[in-house]
Amino acid sequence: MRYTLSELETLPIAGQFGIGDSVTIKIYNAETQIELPTDDAVCLDTNGNGFFYWNFSNLTAQPTAFMRLHWIMTNVALDIQSGFIDVGGWVELIAAQKTFLMIPFSIDISKQGVNKGDSWEPEFRIDTNVSGLKVSAELTDLATVDYDQTIVSKATSNITGGGDDQLLLVAEADTFKIYRIYVTGDETASFGSRFFDLTITVKTADDQTLTTIIRKIQFTETPAIKFDTA
Repeated sequence: MRYTLSELETLPIAGQFGIGDSVTIKIYNAETQIELPTDDAVCLDTNGNGFFYWNFSNLTAQPTAFMRLHWIMTNVALDIQSGFIDVGGWVELIAAQKTFLMIPFSIDISKQGVNKGDSWEPEFRIDTNVSGLKVSAELTDLATVDYDQTIVSKATSNITGGGDDQLLLVAEADTFKIYRIYVTGDETASFGSRFFDLTITVKTADDQTLTTIIRKIQFTETPAIKFDTA
């Protein structure tokens, strides 16, 4: 079984021994065969049924990158229960650095109507304290085969081709940041359907992708068909 780094911090494991046994555990890096230090190596039969539990929160230092762990439980008779656990390897950060985009709260589109031919400046909130974020937004026309699909890309100035006139950090506090997307009237007029997808991607300064969301946006008005009566 493979777990994320944060999942390992509270992961319990169990081995079966005799009721009343004294059981301890050792944890090894399976690749290097080096034993990892623990703050408490005692396994407990909390239910009195011979299943002895231990929690990885007892590791002195939690892994910070992919590692295959080999755990070995033993009693005084040197009976053994053991297993392997893989941890990490996916794009992830420690809990204090995670970035969140919460729908519907982070992107309050209902207060930012978009009309074809008018500029559009929605704001969205990212709940994080990480600095140097690279944020991009892509508007994709949900046109049918009757139209040519239109894609409009926006990005912060620390992304090639981006700039403050596209996607700007407008406010920040200890726990969140607020960004503004600027879409011109010509860009909104270029869409051929009544809807488009808004895709927002957040990356760290070293290009680790934290969050990607997609939300369907509806135009509140479309130009009426007019006939030339002259």
